[in-house]
Amino acid sequence: MKHYTPVILAILLAHFFIYAEEEQKTEEPKPLSEQYEKFMLKPLPKDDSAEKQKTEQPEAQVEKPAETAAPEPEKTAVPEKKKKNYVAIAVMGNVTVPTGEADATWAVHGKLHYIFPFWNPHLSFGAEAGYYTLKGKGSNIDPQAGLYDYSWKIDTVPLFIGLALDYPMLSPILFFTAEAGFAMVFAWSEGSSFGGNSSAEDIAYGWYAGVGADARFGVFGGITFEARYTGMLLDFEYPAFNEKPGDLGGISFLLGYKIIF
Repeated sequence: MKHYTPVILAILLAHFFIYAEEEQKTEEPKPLSEQYEKFMLKPLPKDDSAEKQKTEQPEAQVEKPAETAAPEPEKTAVPEKKKKNYVAIAVMGNVTVPTGEADATWAVHGKLHYIFPFWNPHLSFGAEAGYYTLKGKGSNIDPQAGLYDYSWKIDTVPLFIGLALDYPMLSPILFFTAEAGFAMVFAWSEGSSFGGNSSAEDIAYGWYAGVGADARFGVFGGITFEARYTGMLLDFEYPAFNEKPGDLGGISFLLGYKIIF
């Protein structure tokens, strides 16, 4: 029996090595790339610590943005319309130098004009009126009575109806003005000749034209000046005097205050 024990051990060892060699031949090793890919794609164990910590911590309060009022739409600047004026009023003093034999005289003069809306404020239409007195004296030769003296006085109320144009020279302060139209004068005369007195009434018709300038100071009005010529004759049944004493025309210089509104 002692002689068989080492033999049996030798057979068992030989059998084990033969079996191991055959097993190694049947299982071929996998390539290295495939093993690396398998390792990288292997899912890692889920780490619940971060999620657990998140649940344990209180939720941070998120500040809501302050509600801001919606911006108002920008208002486009609308150009302000210039206010139109429709009435012009003037009160003036008047110095008239007649073209006839009457002496220079002073007068008062008023003006009221309506300013048209279609060419505002440049064109206007209106009426003017005044009062002045013409005086004169002279001498004449009568074929029968010879040389005699005479004197006369004519009280007049002129009425002017026409158009007026003004144009800015240095706006809004200095303006050029021009006027023209129809003239009518109501006259009452008193005269003396041959030692006697006489009186008469008449109406003279004619025309007028003038140019001037205004210095305006906004709502406070302004100063107006005009140089005007008027042409008209009276007939007081004195044919020899019609061309001289009866001539109510002449050059007038008007200066006064004017307001437009």
